[in-house]
Amino acid sequence: MRGQIRWSVKFCVLLGFSLTAATMVPMPLPAGAAPASPYALVAVDGAPLGGVAVAAPYTLNPAFSPATTDYYVACHAGSNELSLTLTGSEGPISVSTNQAASPAPGASVNISLEVAPNQAIVLYAPSPGGVAGTTQYWVRCIPPDFPALQVNQAGPASPGWTPGYYYTGNLATANGVHYAMVLDGNGVPVWYQKLPTGDTGPSNVEPLSNDTIAWSPNAGPGFGAGDNISAYTGFDLSTQTTIASLPAAVTPTDPHELTPLPNGDRMMISTPLMTKDLTTLGNGVGGASSSEANNTVVDCVVQEVNPSNQAVWTWDAQTHIGLDETNTLSGLPFAGPAWGLGQPDGVPAADIYHCNSVAVDEDSSSPYFGDVLVSMRHLNAVFLIDRTTGNVVWKLGGTAFTSHDPETTQDVPAQRLAITGDSETQFCGQHDARLVPTPNPAVEDVSVYDDHTNCGGAARGVEYALDLGAGTATPDWQYAQPDGLAAAATGSFRRTPDGANDIGSGSSVIGWGFSVGFPSGFTEVDSSGHVLCDIRFAVDGLYRAIKVDASQVNLQLLRQTAGWTGTTIPPPPSSPPGPVSGGTTLNNAVLGMAATPDGWGYWQVASDGGVFSYGDAGFYGSAGGAPLNKPVVGMAATPDGGGYWLVASDGGVFSYGDAAFYGSAGGAPLNKPVADIAATPDGGGYWLVAADGGVFSYGDAQFSGSAGGAPLNKPVVDIAATPDGGGYWLVASDGGVFSYGDAGYYGSAGGTRLNKPVVGLAATPDGGGYWLVASDGGIFNYGGADFYGSAVAG
Repeated sequence: MRGQIRWSVKFCVLLGFSLTAATMVPMPLPAGAAPASPYALVAVDGAPLGGVAVAAPYTLNPAFSPATTDYYVACHAGSNELSLTLTGSEGPISVSTNQAASPAPGASVNISLEVAPNQAIVLYAPSPGGVAGTTQYWVRCIPPDFPALQVNQAGPASPGWTPGYYYTGNLATANGVHYAMVLDGNGVPVWYQKLPTGDTGPSNVEPLSNDTIAWSPNAGPGFGAGDNISAYTGFDLSTQTTIASLPAAVTPTDPHELTPLPNGDRMMISTPLMTKDLTTLGNGVGGASSSEANNTVVDCVVQEVNPSNQAVWTWDAQTHIGLDETNTLSGLPFAGPAWGLGQPDGVPAADIYHCNSVAVDEDSSSPYFGDVLVSMRHLNAVFLIDRTTGNVVWKLGGTAFTSHDPETTQDVPAQRLAITGDSETQFCGQHDARLVPTPNPAVEDVSVYDDHTNCGGAARGVEYALDLGAGTATPDWQYAQPDGLAAAATGSFRRTPDGANDIGSGSSVIGWGFSVGFPSGFTEVDSSGHVLCDIRFAVDGLYRAIKVDASQVNLQLLRQTAGWTGTTIPPPPSSPPGPVSGGTTLNNAVLGMAATPDGWGYWQVASDGGVFSYGDAGFYGSAGGAPLNKPVVGMAATPDGGGYWLVASDGGVFSYGDAAFYGSAGGAPLNKPVADIAATPDGGGYWLVAADGGVFSYGDAQFSGSAGGAPLNKPVVDIAATPDGGGYWLVASDGGVFSYGDAGYYGSAGGTRLNKPVVGLAATPDGGGYWLVASDGGIFNYGGADFYGSAVAG
C-alpha cells in the first residue's frame, strides 16, 4: 500500500488534508512534462521582487511597485518580444520561465518573453513585506486598438481610497472600435472584451450576479429602433461563454438601463412607437415641427422583466405624463435638451420623453419601498412611480403641473418638488437618477448626473435632499466639472455613503459622459471633493462608470478571461515553471490547508490564524496578529474559491472573502476541542468536528450523526463531506473511519499498526472512496480511491 513518489502540486491539493508540517513548497514539473501554456509564466525565487522594468519601445503601466499586482503593456499586432529586467528587493534572485532556459541568478536578472495581444505574463514571486506565501504579478499585453487611457490620479496612491474596480466602456470612439472593460485604480484593464464590428456600444457595463458582466452592444439610436439590436449581451466569467440575450419584454429594447434586482429580475426600458396628438407641441431639435412627426411619438415603457424575459410589471410614460412637460427648441417650457425627430423603421417619430435610467426603492423602512424612480432627459425631470397604482408620486425638477397634465387627475394628485438653493438653479438633461440612503431610514435623497446640457453652468454629480412637506429639493452635496463645462449627453453619478449613511460621508464616482471641451472618463472624489482617482479616455467617451468593491470582484476570473476573442478561453495559469520558496519564516506551525476549485492553488493556515496563499488562491484576510482565545486548527474554502473559513479549537469560526458566517461553537462548553471544519458543496453551511467525534452543523449543513459520547480508541482529527452534502466521514488518528448519512463505508486503518498517526481524510470526487494520510506522508486508499504513491520511503 505504501510506495515512494514525488507528489505533484495537483495531487497534494486534491487531498486538502490538515497538515502538521510547517511548509509546503510547489515543486517543478518533471522535464518535458509541462503542458503548453497560453501564458508566459515566470517563477522568481530567493527574494521578493523589488523591480520590474520593460525595455523600450514598450512601457510597463503603471511603474512597478511590490504592492501592485496588475500591469499592462501596449502591444502591437502579432508577436511582441518583451525584454524584462527583474530585481530582487532583499538579495539575489533566480528566475525560471516556460519559454526559455533559466538565466543565471543575480541581483538583477534579464529575461526575454514572446507574447501576442491579449496574452498575459504571470510572475510568481515570494510575497513582499515579510508576508509568507507567493504573490502573482500579471502583465497584460493590450491590443493596439485598445483605447488610450490617461491616469491623472491613481486610486491606490490616494489616502482614503478604498480598493475597488471600475466597470465601464468606450462609447464614443475615434476609430470605431469599442471595448467593455473593468479597470483597477491604476487604470489597468484587468478585464476587457472587444465588441464585434458594427456594434456602437457598450452602454451600461453592469456587473450581475454569478460572475457575469452585461452591457448593451449598441448606443442607439436610443429610441424607437423597431427591433432588439440593443438587447443586452454579456459574458459569464465562470463558464467562459457569452450569455443569452437579455431583451426587454416589450420590443424594442432601449440601451439606457438594465438594473438587476435582488429577486433575479431586472428593470429595463422599451421605446415602442405610439400615436399621440402633437398639435400643441413646440418645435424640436433643428427646428423640427410636430407636424413632421405625424402624431407619432417614441414611448417610454418601464418594465420589470423576469429571467424568462417576460414582463411582470410595466408602466408607460405617454399615459401618465403631460405633453406640455417636454422641452422644446424655444427653451419652453424649460431650458435643456429639446425633443428630437427620428426615423425609426423609416417612420417619423418625436422622442418627447427619452427615459434614461430606472431605479427601485429597496429600503424596506421607506414609505416608498418598491416604488420606481425614472429619469426623463427631455423633461429635465425625475419621477417616482407608485408600483401598485402606476400613479406618479412626485416629480423632481422640470415644469410645474398644469390642469391638463395626467398627474393632476390621478386619484391622488402627484406632488411637484421644486428645486431650491441650487447654485446652478436646476439640472438639465440629467442621467443616472438614484435613491441615496440618509441617516433617517425613512428618508432618501435623490442623486443625478447633471449633464447641464443647453443650460449655463457645469456638468456635475449632485445629490438633493427631499422635503416632501415643503415640496422642495435642495442640494446637500455636489461635485462639478472644475472648468465649469457642460456635457452633451450620457454620464453617471454614484454615491457611496459610509455605514451611518451620513450625507457626503463616502466617496463618489462621476462618469463624465459625452464631454464637451474636456476629456471624458471618470473621477472619484471623497466627501470633501478631494480627487481620489481620475482616469480619462484620451479621445473616447463613456456611458457610465460603476465602482464595485474589491471584495465583490473575482479578480482571478477577470484576469483569466480578459481579451476573450470567441475561441477557447485559456485555463488558469498552471504551477510556476520552477520553485518559489515563499521566502519567510513562520511564526507558528501550519495546521490546515484548502484547495482552490480548479486545483491550481491552495491556502495554508497556521495556528495563529495566519493565511498563506499559493498559485491561483486569492488572499482575503487572516486572523494573524489578532488575539485568539484558542489556536486555529483547520480551514475550508468556498466552492468558487472566493473565500474561506478558519476554525479554532474552541469552535470559533472566522469567515473571509465570500465565505458567509453561519454560526460557531465559540463560547459554548465543549467536551473536547474542535479538530476541523468542512463546507457544504454549495458553500451555504459547514460542519465542525470535535476530537470526541461530536459534529456541529451550521447553515444548510445537514446533521447526519456523530461519534460524540461513543468510546473512541483515539481522537477524531478530520471530517470530509460527500459530494452532495448528504453525509460525511470522520477519521480518527488511529485510522478509524466513521460514516454518516449517504457516506459509504469502504474500510479503515483502525486496528492496523501505524508508523505515524493519521491526520486527514479526502474523498474521491464521486464519493466512492477515500484516502487517509498519516503525518509521515503515508497514504491509505479505500473504495474507488486509487493509490498514486506516498511520501514515505521504503
